[in-house]
Amino acid sequence: MFIFAVILKQFNGADTFWKGVRDSYLIWLIIDWYDALVLDCIWFCHSKKVRIPGTEDMEEYKDYCFHIKQSCIGMLLGLPACLAVGVITAIL
Repeated sequence: MFIFAVILKQFNGADTFWKGVRDSYLIWLIIDWYDALVLDCIWFCHSKKVRIPGTEDMEEYKDYCFHIKQSCIGMLLGLPACLAVGVITAIL
């Protein structure tokens, strides 16, 4: 988190707590949504090549709602990390 805060401060100009939180959370959201939409809903739901052996019959692979719910959980899990980045950014 420290390295990420330094990068945000140096390259993005994030010099306050809220700018650090905002910028890091936007990056978190972009990665989370890419994972949910592209990797999970498009790739995993339609390709049998990426399935883990022994889990081929799981219904979650084709359940779009399951992947979107997991993405929402991921959005919440990112908040503490982004708050920590904001604190470090403000201290620097």
